[in-house]
Amino acid sequence: MCFAIDKVHDREKTRKQIRTPLAPKHGRNWLGHREKTQAAMIDYMLITGASIGEMARMVRASKARVRNHLYHLEDEHGLTFTVEGDRRRFADDLR
Repeated sequence: MCFAIDKVHDREKTRKQIRTPLAPKHGRNWLGHREKTQAAMIDYMLITGASIGEMARMVRASKARVRNHLYHLEDEHGLTFTVEGDRRRFADDLR
């Protein structure tokens, strides 16, 4: 779970991460998710885009787990997605 989430700040940090990837700080990615966790891996896959099935296979989780993380990103971080076919990526307004 993330602490002290600021949706506006998270949107700006995501925009920067898409344009110029930054290394994790203190073992956490730009959204505060611990590196090498399913959450962090899904975050990174959303930069270039992937289907829910692809994300589930890559992180060795269920599709429900991936969907729950996507809901978390929308609800708690204020992030949105572009859907093309079955692929999802961070929304164009973040690019």
